[in-house]
Amino acid sequence: MPEAQSSWFDKIVDFFRRLFGGGDGKPPEPPTPTPTPPEETGRFIAVDAGHGGTDTGAINSTVGINEKTVTLAISQKLKTVLENRGHRVRLTRSDDTFVELTRRAEIANNAGVEIFVSIHCNSAETSTAVGIETYHHTNSANGRVLATKIHEAMIAAFPTHTNRGVKSANFVVLRETQMPACLVETEFISNNQQARFLQDPANQQKIANAIADGMAVYFR
Repeated sequence: MPEAQSSWFDKIVDFFRRLFGGGDGKPPEPPTPTPTPPEETGRFIAVDAGHGGTDTGAINSTVGINEKTVTLAISQKLKTVLENRGHRVRLTRSDDTFVELTRRAEIANNAGVEIFVSIHCNSAETSTAVGIETYHHTNSANGRVLATKIHEAMIAAFPTHTNRGVKSANFVVLRETQMPACLVETEFISNNQQARFLQDPANQQKIANAIADGMAVYFR
């Protein structure tokens, strides 16, 4: 073949070799995959179901309900909600067991959780008392922020309930915990209407969802 034709032919072969990756017996190199970014790390949260075991908490004998049963039900639902959102949860009690107040704080402190939330039902001598209120320790600024965000989420979820506000107190579980902590008084179990509200599993789930929503705002 004349030299000019050979050069032209070689160029054609080289073109198709580059186009289809043939000619050298090796397949074209696959593109380097883009690394998948790691999932956002969840938070570590302590959920404290108030009372338990021999400590029933407040009782409404008319409706047939006690505080320790309601707080455990809400706490277990809250644990599920939080875990479904990618968080880790440490319960101070997972069944009908009595746990000393100082021990509850120790459990959270030893676990190294980021926040602590205690679940309770309110009670009063008068059966007409109603409303939702949330507590933080007097000396904890971050606890006040946590209590405020959770309280706001609770009121948003239950706008027809009385807003009793965010308050400070020297409760053991707020004073002895080493992380931001708050205590949620979900409603008055001493009020028959509110006791039935607290007894309803659907309402317990809404309470759990609201508390989790408040935590999410706090962590932002």
